Amino acid sequence: MKLVRKLMSLIPARAGRNRLNRGLSTAELVGIIVVVGVLGALGATYISGMVTAAQTNTGNQNAVTLSTLANSYVTGGGQPGSSLGQLDLSSTANAIASLNLGVTDAQGISYKMSPAIDPTTFTNFLVTGTGAAGSPIIFTYTQPAGSP
Repeated sequence: MKLVRKLMSLIPARAGRNRLNRGLSTAELVGIIVVVGVLGALGATYISGMVTAAQTNTGNQNAVTLSTLANSYVTGGGQPGSSLGQLDLSSTANAIASLNLGVTDAQGISYKMSPAIDPTTFTNFLVTGTGAAGSPIIFTYTQPAGSP
């Protein structure tokens, strides 16, 4: 018992606080909550920016792929038209829909967008060009209005 008392006397007690009561004060807890809140707000803003950038990059890459498919189809002897299996350039939505379904050129080669583009995003694309000689088909992507 003397040994325990001797060892206990070697551990200095902190002034102003009982050694047995350990924990955080209210001020410390409030400080932690404030810091976590600030970090959460900054993180949400950062992640929102990353999501917007990812959506824009995906749209731009899809536009490049659509342009490549359409021009490859025309180069392979495919004729733009409104029949099934042809590239319908009457509107952007029709052009994307026909590439989603697949088109076949004069040599029997099939061109299909894979994975298919979501129809709800058709309005974010614009197609220009007719596919005639010297007129490439170009798809462009625009970020939807109201996006962060």
